[in-house]
Amino acid sequence: MPRPRRPRGGCSRCGAKAQYLVRDLLFCRPCFTKHIHHRLGRTINGPLAASSRPNITARPPPQAGGALLALSGGAGSTALLDYLVERRYLGTAETPRVPPVWPTAYAVHVVFPGADEKAWLRAMVERRGIKYLSVRAEDVFDPSLGRRIAREAGVAEDEGDDTPVDAADNADADADAVDTHTADTVTDSDTTTDTADTANTARLAALLASLRPASRPTVHAHILDAVLDTVAASLRVSHLVLGETATREAQRVVAGTAHGRGFSLPLDLVTLSPGFSVPPPSSVLETLSTASAASGAPVGEAGGGGAQGHRVSRLRGARELTVKEAALYCHARGLQTFNFREGSERRSVEGLTERFVATLSTRHPATVGAITRTAAKLTYTGGDEPPCPLCRRPADPGIREWRARASLTFLPVTAAAKAEGMPAKAEEAADELDPHELDPLLCYACSTTLRGRKAGPMPPFVVDGVRRRNEARRVSQDEMRAAIADFLLE
Repeated sequence: MPRPRRPRGGCSRCGAKAQYLVRDLLFCRPCFTKHIHHRLGRTINGPLAASSRPNITARPPPQAGGALLALSGGAGSTALLDYLVERRYLGTAETPRVPPVWPTAYAVHVVFPGADEKAWLRAMVERRGIKYLSVRAEDVFDPSLGRRIAREAGVAEDEGDDTPVDAADNADADADAVDTHTADTVTDSDTTTDTADTANTARLAALLASLRPASRPTVHAHILDAVLDTVAASLRVSHLVLGETATREAQRVVAGTAHGRGFSLPLDLVTLSPGFSVPPPSSVLETLSTASAASGAPVGEAGGGGAQGHRVSRLRGARELTVKEAALYCHARGLQTFNFREGSERRSVEGLTERFVATLSTRHPATVGAITRTAAKLTYTGGDEPPCPLCRRPADPGIREWRARASLTFLPVTAAAKAEGMPAKAEEAADELDPHELDPLLCYACSTTLRGRKAGPMPPFVVDGVRRRNEARRVSQDEMRAAIADFLLE
């Protein structure tokens, strides 16, 4: 029987008037929406199903924890939010007929310097019954960021307990607490908060000023990852849902390869990754050590929190959609979006790669698919390598030895030349690190990013990463022999 012919300019599925062209297929508005929903569900359902042979078309089972959606305001994250709410994957104020995949859900938006917070973005999220959180990029220097986010979201501050705080039961206590404070105390608290925010803004500006312009987008990306992980750990969620599209993944592959991140790049190219453990800051570790010493329990059991941190899985639900498809979906659903990527300088590798992939995709639509399919064949060949303090990915082993053999521009500085030509090192601040102490612990890509860095503050997660690496570093027999050489008898 001959195949029925579709009318010219008609939908490839139902024959109605087509409105959207995706590759060589024409879709009307309802069929295009179903097509995108099918592709998003195929990406999300399989990894979340607790089966070795999952049915990608079936709804995944309810997960143990909540979900945090990283909402940038772009087409990818906005389309993913609309899909998860439309299919009742996220627990909202409404009572669904079927249990949601995640009983609690939050959406976080990170505001970078130079960008303003969008009021319509908050309204769009809250209209769907999801808690909206806004964090600034300079809050990466705030040691109390986790506690502040937990209070704002109504989550108990006790680590390991994610029970929401009942506002009705604590209404009287809160009223008494307010009555005992005077107006001067509130004013002083607001002044202290403003001073801390100004100091954090200055630290971030000093950090970016100490870097080369081409290195700033990479550091921005690491700061964004650290802020998202901190917020997810403070909310005690199980999944951090990212709206990264296939176009953005292709740009990440090309830029990461150019930076020399091929060793750990396969870990960022999977749909569901175990994520990175977010340990508590140094102040919390000291408190846990004091409590464990008083109680006689090992560190990690005192206080109910644990010093091992909270591991959050990362789910890249929109990685099969191109940015064009996500933008068309937002147009079909009437969703407002905006694009702002801080630090995309024209001279940076990220900026050049972004324009290269976007320009090439207009003439060759299969470019993004070819890059992502090739990158999907990459496998991680490393073992249990220690993490890099900056990117928190496994650090390449033997980088210093390889660079010492391959580099032709490095000349060793003798002690006399160092004493004559180099000024005396001033006392370092608490958030500053000596480059000679930080560089040996970095991976190859991060060491290239921070090459030529001037003295400047570093985020607390980098300082804590250096401290943990130094504490966990194993001392070789030659180092032990050199340390006790003066006490050995010949």
